[in-house]
Amino acid sequence: MFAMLLLALLLFWVGAMSSRHRRKRGNHAKQTPSQNRQPQGATATAPPSPIPADLCAPSLIQSSYASFQRVASTFGAPLLLATEPHTTPTSLAVDALVHLTEGWRFLSAALSSMLGNAPAQAVHFAYYAELRAAISLLSSHGMRISNGDNSYLERSGASKVPSWRAMRTHSVVWKLWEAWAKTPAAEALLLDQLKILPSITIGDLKASVGRVAANPTLTRWALDLSMGKEHEARNKASYETPTARTALHPMQAADFEFVRDLWALAEPTGFGLRFEQELVRYLVHAELNDETVVADEAARTAWLQRLIGDLEKSTGTPRMTLESFFNGESSSSSIFQLAFAPDLNPSNMVARAFFLLRLATLMPNGALASYPSTPAKEWLKDWLEHVGLFDPTDGGRPEDKWMDFEHLSQLPVPPMPLPAQLTATPSRSTDTHLLARADAMLAWSTSL
Repeated sequence: MFAMLLLALLLFWVGAMSSRHRRKRGNHAKQTPSQNRQPQGATATAPPSPIPADLCAPSLIQSSYASFQRVASTFGAPLLLATEPHTTPTSLAVDALVHLTEGWRFLSAALSSMLGNAPAQAVHFAYYAELRAAISLLSSHGMRISNGDNSYLERSGASKVPSWRAMRTHSVVWKLWEAWAKTPAAEALLLDQLKILPSITIGDLKASVGRVAANPTLTRWALDLSMGKEHEARNKASYETPTARTALHPMQAADFEFVRDLWALAEPTGFGLRFEQELVRYLVHAELNDETVVADEAARTAWLQRLIGDLEKSTGTPRMTLESFFNGESSSSSIFQLAFAPDLNPSNMVARAFFLLRLATLMPNGALASYPSTPAKEWLKDWLEHVGLFDPTDGGRPEDKWMDFEHLSQLPVPPMPLPAQLTATPSRSTDTHLLARADAMLAWSTSL
């Protein structure tokens, strides 16, 4: 009996020690964050970029403009056969062009909403203008967004399935945009394709102006597409009923002034739009108002002279031309401050939508300029006629359309109350209609 009792005690002790050992091992695996902290000096591994390593070069898609063949010679004939696969260089080029036109149409709707004192609708349409602009740019770079059936082109032009294939549109666009904004392709587009003078791009200022940087600029302009508070604001504007519990507000003169002032950025310069010139003025003005130089007029003058000297040396642009450009405007457009600010008012979101659409226009326009005989030009002219912005029978050119819009940025503010006074006279009604036609900018911002 004593032997059996001793054996039982021995087995109990072995089991207890084994259980203690397992708990100790489990507790060791569940260390606190401080215990899991990496050794000092260790580098955290960055998550892999969603941009495929074998993604095709944008030139593969751009060059497909040379091979377009419209399926018929009639008005409005499409550029793709119904049997064309969805993920080919040709189909992505057409997708980029069509998403671009849809984006400008959404921006027109946003401006019309602002002029009709419908701020929630302006937010809704501005968001979708941004979304279309981003999808157009991603398409131009080989990534097809199709709500749960996404794909991309690899270097040889073959269609491939990405890790983000099943992601929904709103989520995947921000995920890809945030990563794409860090790529050399994104930097080249923003800095090398936008000219402020015939011989100077925005990128020529990068060495001298610290605020000239692609990634933070592109990320800030597209932040409304993120799945954060910007996205929540769009959802509230689109689906909820705020005026059921909050007071209605009269339209303010500032709403009209914003739309009017936006048209100053649409002015053609012969090598681009005034937008890019004003962007540079904004960035330079911000640099000059940095706390290290803002209180020292001599330092401000010296900094600007160094910038002018650097540009004269690097681009060969005459100093007189540079001094006239940088000293000719006392201040930059306030619309840039709205675009870079984190606020979610209609004016902030519409400004960002305009900027993204201007950027998205660069890819199709570059292809149109490189392939002057491409049928894509005829399709875009048909589109402009289709939306009532171009009449080929009057003998004019699409770029001449600017003459109908150039007076808009000089319009006086109508008397109160608004928006009633925007249509109080025939001339105001016409101008109000034109103020909302942002899609007209395609007529003079593309090489038609």
